[in-house]
Amino acid sequence: MSTLRKASVLLFLFACGTARADGPGPAAPLPTALQGVDVIEDLNAQVPLDLKFVDQNGKPVRLKEYFHHDRPVVLTLVYYECPMLCSLVLNGLVNGLQKTPWKPGRDFDLLTVSFDPSEKPPLAADKRSRYLKSYGQPEGTPVWPFLTGEQEPIRMLADAVGFRYNALPGIRQFAHSAVVFVLTPEGRVSRYLYGIEFSPRDLRLALAEAAAGRAGPTFDRVLLSCFRYNPATRQYAVFVTRFLQIGGLFVLCLVVALLVWCWRLELRGREAMRRPVARGRVS
Repeated sequence: MSTLRKASVLLFLFACGTARADGPGPAAPLPTALQGVDVIEDLNAQVPLDLKFVDQNGKPVRLKEYFHHDRPVVLTLVYYECPMLCSLVLNGLVNGLQKTPWKPGRDFDLLTVSFDPSEKPPLAADKRSRYLKSYGQPEGTPVWPFLTGEQEPIRMLADAVGFRYNALPGIRQFAHSAVVFVLTPEGRVSRYLYGIEFSPRDLRLALAEAAAGRAGPTFDRVLLSCFRYNPATRQYAVFVTRFLQIGGLFVLCLVVALLVWCWRLELRGREAMRRPVARGRVS
């Protein structure tokens, strides 16, 4: 069996293994290479922004260069020679973002970091060029840097966001989860989005949530008040209580308006009764 096929089989087993059954009975044991591969959610965890990496042009950078006071950051941890899953995640992210009114570099920032320390800037530059083209962004734009780095800062970044991955034995492949991290402008974890397809609504709401009302379309910030993230489904769902509150307020306004109208009618009737009756004159 070829190395690529081995990697595909292992990734398929991992996808099956991470879908936990709700029914009774013990779960089937994961292959050794996949044990410990997981995402340990830690909302509000601080990403160490002083970590050093190298951008796609070979320039040494620190993470804090990509964080701004008014824009959330969408972080993806991938490796550029991934035969399948990483490309699916990035493709799904691009497809979802293209259907939102949020614009990279204006409303939010994109950041991709390789967790394979053997990968170097030329490979990052090639991968970035492909995704900029897919996203419809010009080649020379500073939007969406693709970084590489040494083992220590990579591991520190992965640990900070709870991203657990394993190198597969005998081949240059990794077992990892399909996840996107949405960070606040200060570099804190705001939301985890899972899968290879990302709903435009979920992306919009996650960005609005991370921005804390400081960036992005005003409508999305208002919309966020009517939705809440459901950890069970890992999606944003209608916040029924808020709709009930809005509905109750609307009914209250109608009742008040009706009472005011009735009160004004009553006042007019009283004034009409007090007004003297005009008598005709006899010539």
